[in-house]
Amino acid sequence: MVVSKIDPSLEYKENKEIEDEDKNKDVSLYGMNIKGHEVVIAIGEVKKENEKFDVSYVPVYLIIDNKEKIYQIGVYEFIASSYSTLLDEDGDLDISLIEGPLLFSFVTKDYVKKCLENEELPVDEVDEVEGQSNLENLKKGTILHELGIEEDDDDEYPEEETYDTDEKLKKRYNPRKSQIWVRAFLHNDLYDIKDVESNGDCLFATIREGFKDIGRHIKVNKLRGILAKHMTHKNFEAYKDYYDMTQGGIVKLENELKKDSDKGVDLKTEYAKLKKDLKTGVYDRVDKHSEKSDMIKKADNMRKEIKQKYKEYLKKKDELTSLKDIGGDYKWMKGLTTLDKLRKHIRTCKFWADGSAISILEEVLNIKLIILSSLKYQERDLENVLSCGDMVSESIVQKGSFKPRFYILAEHTGNHYKLIKYNNKTIFRFHEIPFGVKNLIKEKCLSSKGKNIYNYIPKFTNHFGIEKTLSEKIDLEKAPKEVESEPIPKKDDDKLYTDDIVFRFYSKSANAPPGEGKGEIIPEEKKKDFEELGKISNWRKVLSNFAKTPFKLGKDEFGNEYEWQSVEHYYHANKFTNNKKFFESFTLNSRNSNEEMSKNPVLAKSYGGKSGKVKGKKILERKGIKTDTDFFGENGRQGKVMEEGHRAKYQQNKDAKKILLLTKNAKLQHIVRASKDVIFYDTMRIRKELQ
Repeated sequence: MVVSKIDPSLEYKENKEIEDEDKNKDVSLYGMNIKGHEVVIAIGEVKKENEKFDVSYVPVYLIIDNKEKIYQIGVYEFIASSYSTLLDEDGDLDISLIEGPLLFSFVTKDYVKKCLENEELPVDEVDEVEGQSNLENLKKGTILHELGIEEDDDDEYPEEETYDTDEKLKKRYNPRKSQIWVRAFLHNDLYDIKDVESNGDCLFATIREGFKDIGRHIKVNKLRGILAKHMTHKNFEAYKDYYDMTQGGIVKLENELKKDSDKGVDLKTEYAKLKKDLKTGVYDRVDKHSEKSDMIKKADNMRKEIKQKYKEYLKKKDELTSLKDIGGDYKWMKGLTTLDKLRKHIRTCKFWADGSAISILEEVLNIKLIILSSLKYQERDLENVLSCGDMVSESIVQKGSFKPRFYILAEHTGNHYKLIKYNNKTIFRFHEIPFGVKNLIKEKCLSSKGKNIYNYIPKFTNHFGIEKTLSEKIDLEKAPKEVESEPIPKKDDDKLYTDDIVFRFYSKSANAPPGEGKGEIIPEEKKKDFEELGKISNWRKVLSNFAKTPFKLGKDEFGNEYEWQSVEHYYHANKFTNNKKFFESFTLNSRNSNEEMSKNPVLAKSYGGKSGKVKGKKILERKGIKTDTDFFGENGRQGKVMEEGHRAKYQQNKDAKKILLLTKNAKLQHIVRASKDVIFYDTMRIRKELQ
C-alpha cells in the first residue's frame, strides 16, 4: 500500500494489473522521466471512491508495448472538487497541473530498468512531461513544450532599435495625438495598451494575450493550475505570517483606539465640569483665591493633555488605516489554513497574482514581465514607474542566471494589469525590446544598489557591459539561506522581548530608522526610546552572523587563541573539528590559500555549506572532508556553537555590544528569504546577560 500525500488517512492498493474499466481504452501517451529512465506512461479513468474525502485519482500505467507489456506503477491524485480546473481544451485531465505521480513502493530504478531492457518505446505521438515537480524539471514538461519555450540562447542578434532610432521616434512623438500615458512617459507614439478581464484573472490574461502574438495559446485556468502546483510550504507560511501579523495588529489597534476613545470622553467630561465650576465660582476650600488658581492650572494641564491624547489618537488611526491597506492585500488568506487550501484558492479568480506569484510564473514559463506602473506615473513618482523585481528565487541564485526566452510589457494600475503593445507586438525576444524600455531598465535596475532579477539575466548584464565581482556572484542578499542553525527557544525565552516592538535584519538590511524597516513594528510613542540606535549607521547589519566583528574564541594545542572575522566563520569552522587544517582555514590566524575566505563571511558560508560549492563549482579544499557527526541532529552542537560565537562577538566588540543593548527589549528576527523569519533567541539571551 502507498499512503496518500493529500490525506494520510488514505492508502492506495499496489496493483500491477490494468484496471477493468481501463482495458481496451484509447489513451493519450506521455513522455516522462521516472527513476532516471525515459519512459512512456498513460493514465486511466478517474477513480472516485475517496470523493467523500475530497480526493480522486487516476491509475498510472508504464507502457512498454501497446498490447501485452503494460504495468500499473502508481497514481495521480488530486483534490476532487478541483477536477474541472484540471482539464485541458479537450476535456482530458492535464497531468502537468497535478503533482506526482505517486509511485508504488516496488517501482525502483532497477524495476524500471528491467521493464525497459531490450524493449523499444511505442512510436505513437508523445507529449513530454517530466515526472518531477520542481521548476527546473517542469521546464521540460508539457506547458513549456506546448508553448515551445526554452531557455534563451546565448547568441547575439542585431538590435531592432538603437539610440539613434529611439531619438528619431522621440522627435516624432506628438503629445496631442493621444492620452495614452505610456506614450507620454517614454515619448514614443508606437506604444499602445490592450485591456483584459477586469477581475482576478487580469495578470494571467495579460500573459495569455502576450503569447497569442506568436501563435501560442494558453488558458487562464491552465496558468492558475501551474501557479498552484508550484506554491510551496514556504510560500504558504510567508502569506500566513503576513496575514496573521496584519490582522493581529488591526485587532490590537482597534482595541487601543476604543480604550483611548473612552478615556478621552471621560477626560473631556471632567474638563467640562472643571470649566463650569470655574465659571460659576463653585469652590470647596476657604481660600477661594488659591483654589481658583489651582483649578485654572489643572484645567490648563487637562486641556494640553486632551490635545496630546487626541494627537496620539489620530496617529493611531492613521496607523490602523495603513495596516488595513496592507492587510487588505492578504485578506483573502482568511480560512486558508493549509497549503492544499491555498492551492485550491489560487485556481479561482478570487486570487489576484502578487509579486511572489509573478516570480513563480516567470521562472516556470521562462518569461520576464516588464511591469510599468501607471499609478506611479499619475502620482509623478517617475523614479518608481518601472518595477525592478527584487524577488529572486533560490533556484535562480544557485544557478547564477535567469535566461527568459520572451519578454512581455505590462501596465499595473494599482489593482489591475493590462498588456502594453509596441508597434503592434505583444511579446518580445531580448533584441526586440524597445530601446527606451531597455535603457530604462539599465538606469533604474542595473545601476541601482542591491541586486534584482535583471542582474541575473546575462543578456542585460552583457549588453550594458556590467561586470560582476566574486562577492556579487555569491551575494548573500540573494543566497538561499543566511541562517542555517535556528536558535531553539528555552523556558522563559518569551520574557526576553515584547511583541509590540519587532526589528528585522539580515546582512544586507537597508539603513532605515528603527521600526521603519519592512515588516517591523514599533508603537509611535516608543520610537523616541530608539533614537540613539537610529543614529548608528547600518545597525541592523551588525546583528547578522555575517557582520565583520572580530573576536577571539578557542585555542590551538600551543595555547594560541583563535581569531575570527565573524560568527559565520566560527560556526562553519566548528563543523570540521575533525580536520584541524580545514578548521583553522576559517580563522584569521590562517596563512594559507584560503586567506581570502577567512576574511569573507560570504565565502565562509560557501566553504562550510552543504554543497561545498562556490558558483556551482566544487571547492577542492573540501574534497574528502566530512562534517562532524555530532554537529547536527537533535543533540547536535550547532545551537551551542552559534550562541558561543554570538556571546564572544558582543562581549568583545564594543560597537556591537552598544547596538545590541540599544535594541532594549525589542524582538529580534532574522529575515530568511522566501521563508518565515528566524527569532534570534540566543542573541536576546546575551542581551539580557549584558544589561
